[in-house]
Amino acid sequence: MPIIPLNPSGIIYSEHYLYSEKAWEMAPSGASYFDLQNDPLQNAPIVVTSSGYETTTPDNPWAKTDGYGKYEKVGFGYFDLTPSGAYDPYSKQFSLHPQGGNRVVFNGVLTENVYIEYEAGPSGYYLMDSIDYNPVRNEVSGGFVHFSEITAPETIFITASQDSIRADGRQGCMLTVSLLDADFDRVPDKDVVIVIDELLPAEGGPGVWSELGTLTPSHGSVSLIDASGSPYGVIETTNRRGECSARYNTIAGKTGIVQVKAYVLDNEALYDTVNFAQFYYSAEPFVLDLSLLDTLDYLT
Repeated sequence: MPIIPLNPSGIIYSEHYLYSEKAWEMAPSGASYFDLQNDPLQNAPIVVTSSGYETTTPDNPWAKTDGYGKYEKVGFGYFDLTPSGAYDPYSKQFSLHPQGGNRVVFNGVLTENVYIEYEAGPSGYYLMDSIDYNPVRNEVSGGFVHFSEITAPETIFITASQDSIRADGRQGCMLTVSLLDADFDRVPDKDVVIVIDELLPAEGGPGVWSELGTLTPSHGSVSLIDASGSPYGVIETTNRRGECSARYNTIAGKTGIVQVKAYVLDNEALYDTVNFAQFYYSAEPFVLDLSLLDTLDYLT
């Protein structure tokens, strides 16, 4: 028995998107028949619409075979007749000639220009089996499927795995950065700087770097270090999902609000920040013997 490999994501993704080759031509006033450039499919919709009317609207879409301004398709030789046995000139009807696959025959001489819409080729389908593709994205009126092209990043997000951390020198959190373009496609292979942001003292003056913690790169490299040699900035490259990450490490005994900034290396104006709290117990937790109060009750 052959071994069938399993999708590691656990997601079985398969979608079919139908399509058809649509064509349209104009038959002029005064014609009693018209030869199309392609052979229309006999069992597919073919629509004749009076000129001056939109051929496709939300309330009167293409391939709707009845309605105001539409001609009726009938079998060849089955046009409406007058009491005298002649073709009824007030009936707007047409049929396909049985001996000429591309000839459209009208029940009389046309008194107006008409548009003929039809399927000029066999229908088919696209099979999409990758969850990263969205064939409907960037749909335009001139075609069926348009895949969006990944362009320069325009949006950046940074998130922290925790909103508060105990400053014991061992605990920390993961920082994840996501990079998106104008169509919200993920942008891979882009360098991103992740840095513990600069803090300004209340009295003003030069900025100082936060001494609450340090950064460790996941796959990238250290880009900034302080006077003691501790890293507070790293450079990471986004993966195929447009993401990169770094780890924030606490310094024991340091408390406060940490702000971390992420920006695109070649476009520092494109950035985002995330804040989280860092706390420290000055003594081991306790619970009073004759009370339900504990350390957190006194600290808060």
